[in-house]
Amino acid sequence: MNNVLTSLVVIVLFLVGSVSLQIYLSKKENKWLGIILPCITFAVSIANILGATLCPLFSAQVVQSGGVIVQSVEAVKAIGGDMLSVVLYMFMLYNMPTGILILLYKSYRIIENTKKPDVINSHEKAEKIRKNVDSILRQEQREQRRCKTQYVEL
Repeated sequence: MNNVLTSLVVIVLFLVGSVSLQIYLSKKENKWLGIILPCITFAVSIANILGATLCPLFSAQVVQSGGVIVQSVEAVKAIGGDMLSVVLYMFMLYNMPTGILILLYKSYRIIENTKKPDVINSHEKAEKIRKNVDSILRQEQREQRRCKTQYVEL
């Protein structure tokens, strides 16, 4: 009972720590920092899937009285499907943490982007102001040329 409680506390602390680390990294200015943990969990899931699918090909065979039985084939038959469905099931199962971490990343990036002033709008406003100043300068230059031509005519 004590071992189960200790294991449960360690698992909960690990989950809370990884979620808070993901939130911390997602709030950072560098957008690549928030993708570190999802990439790690994705790599671990791929390694687990490859290990589970390739291991039966290279595993030792168990010899029982009179016959040879490969354990992995029995495991696939016990699940009730072919290897592709088992791999897809494992892929979905192992990538649940990846999906949760990506959702955290996206949600906190959206929140952080709404808090900041709209950079695109400020660039557009600056561009409009620059165009207005350019047009005013052109009009003033035309007016100066017109005044010079009138002065020369007098």
